[in-house]
Amino acid sequence: MLRLPSQGRVNGQYLTWLEKYLVQQLRPGQWMIIDNATFHHGGRIAQLIEVTGCRVVYLPPYLPDLNRIEKC
Repeated sequence: MLRLPSQGRVNGQYLTWLEKYLVQQLRPGQWMIIDNATFHHGGRIAQLIEVTGCRVVYLPPYLPDLNRIEKC
């Protein structure tokens, strides 16, 4: 899992990072699991990942198992 610290809008930063760094590391058959942030659903992101032979999988909008506060 990779978490990138950011402030404000990150659409352009994420796309640049994806193009310059992540796509170079992906190998056919790998899965890219992405949350449901609006900018992740842009066609360009899925296209960049899928062209490498990887599969894009989106997390469900609500996943209590990954939300620590739900376990209190």
